[in-house]
Amino acid sequence: MIREALLKTAPTRWERFSDPLETVFVPPCEPREAAWRVPAALARLEDRAEKLHLPAVGFISYEAGCAYGLAVHPPAETPLLCFTFFASREPFHPGDPPRGEGYTTGTWEPSLEAQAYREKVLRVKEYLAAGETYQINLTFPLRTSFSGDPRAFFFDICAAQGGAYAAFLEMEGGQALLSASPELFLHRQGTHLQALPMKGTARRGRTLREDQVHLERLRHCPKERAENLMITDMIRNDLGRIARIGSVRVPELFSVERYPRVLQMVSSVTAESEATLPDLLEATFPCASITGAPKQRTMELIRTLEDEPRGIYTGSVGIIESGRRLRLNVAIRTVQVDLATGTARFGVGSGIVWDSDPHREYQECATKASILRVPDPPFALLETVRWNRLRGVTRFEGHLKRARESARYFNMTLPREFRDHTSLHEAISAALEPPRETSPKDPPQVSRDWRVRLILGPRLEIEGTPLPEATCSPAEGQPGEPLPRRRTALATSPVSPDNPWLYHKTTRRELYEHHLASRPEAGEVLLFNTRGNLTEGCTTSIFLERKPPHAARPYLATPPLSEGLLPGVFREELLHPPPGRRPWTPKGMPLVEEVLPLRLLEEVLQGKVSLYLGNSLRGWMKATLDDSVPLPPILEDYETQDNAL
Repeated sequence: MIREALLKTAPTRWERFSDPLETVFVPPCEPREAAWRVPAALARLEDRAEKLHLPAVGFISYEAGCAYGLAVHPPAETPLLCFTFFASREPFHPGDPPRGEGYTTGTWEPSLEAQAYREKVLRVKEYLAAGETYQINLTFPLRTSFSGDPRAFFFDICAAQGGAYAAFLEMEGGQALLSASPELFLHRQGTHLQALPMKGTARRGRTLREDQVHLERLRHCPKERAENLMITDMIRNDLGRIARIGSVRVPELFSVERYPRVLQMVSSVTAESEATLPDLLEATFPCASITGAPKQRTMELIRTLEDEPRGIYTGSVGIIESGRRLRLNVAIRTVQVDLATGTARFGVGSGIVWDSDPHREYQECATKASILRVPDPPFALLETVRWNRLRGVTRFEGHLKRARESARYFNMTLPREFRDHTSLHEAISAALEPPRETSPKDPPQVSRDWRVRLILGPRLEIEGTPLPEATCSPAEGQPGEPLPRRRTALATSPVSPDNPWLYHKTTRRELYEHHLASRPEAGEVLLFNTRGNLTEGCTTSIFLERKPPHAARPYLATPPLSEGLLPGVFREELLHPPPGRRPWTPKGMPLVEEVLPLRLLEEVLQGKVSLYLGNSLRGWMKATLDDSVPLPPILEDYETQDNAL
């Protein structure tokens, strides 16, 4: 029996099901027995749903396919089918239920290492060459130790995956099912059927622009389109077996959806059918996207390739209701937890075709399993702006553009006050409320520039402090001479250009705080990446004077974003100035993007060139690197590496 269930029943709606009344259950059994037990259980489910007018929530294991003459491993301990009718159903917010004392997991160990996986892929290609199959969905489990609250783990993997068809089942015997599935198997509303086959995966980009490149590459990739089309055709044919003649449609093909860590290609198939639940599942189960084509022969090959039963993984989890309504997912991104043994199991796989590369397919599996990692802590977008009661926010459009792109990347909504300059100006004015002048001798507060920190969460949070005039150059127009100086040191360890958090300004500032704390003698710390190239300061963009022999005149160089750095608003305005405006630069030097190896800092120390810093808050500054702030020994290591390359 299922004691309690949590289901995402709509894109923004969660529901809790409690007070279990009645369970329809098929234990592990031989195919001959399953052939009558499974259809009978489905018929009972449909009948009881109409009589009780209550929802039944549960699962169908992949091995239930044996009821339809399909080849599977003998089922282990997992039931072939289990649905429970619940008397209580209520909406809830994922933050509402108690999350217990948390949980701990060990290291997730794959049952197949890369070499063993490669050998299985080569076997698949032998079957493909022989014409026995067109595609095989090859899967394997990962296992770990588990203790604590499975519900807390469930919400973490849901946050990491963003699955629209998530389900949590708490069962007897210390068993729990955690499905963060993004894929819809079947949705039935009366006679209308819909399936959303998902086939085709790509990793997310680090920025919105790079993300769009990956998305378009996935959408137009011949291999991914061929795989998706093959599975879509299979599902169209499966539904065609029980649909009204001429009612099967494919309203959407090769759409790409964004999830927190992956991009997925999805198509849509619809049909009209009066089929009973047993007939519907006989025609369609298991979903073609997790078997391959053709289904029957491919499942025979899967049984020879995979070493153990899949269990609920690649089966289906969901809800069955009266009025011929159901909503079943494809049980991918799914964890089975056994508290009695203190273990957890997670299945992962990918579709193998002739031109599949074993290494890339294994990496795809790793990408899908990345939802099991320690979850990202809650965060909000952040902008630090220069504000004046008379002029408003300096470079507002640049800050808005950057925040909008990050909001789209993370699928977040900006606070309404941040969407136009007037609203933001009024919000800051109201939040800061400077004291009124009490005497003509007092300096006018309205002329003071402020440092304003904007936390762009569900609501706008505003923190402001006055800017000391002596610490920064004017944010607009030509700075005075000499430029303010900032004592600067080099970080003691590199950053990875593959870290997406480097490209977005958020409240996750731990990396920058760590590097600033590691060089307390300096006011700014220069970061460099694992390629041995300079990237940015912890709070500034960097601009290095360059005087190469081939150049006609000195120029300024700033690292390209691909090196792993924030698209600073000040930097972006210098590189892409508004029409008709030429931004001021030191010595009037032109600015270009250029990779800056660490060795170039030696020229700064020798006084041959200057290093400048800048941001939208403080404008231009001149970096001071001197003997009192020594460069770390790691510089030599990266210089040697750069020369070797």
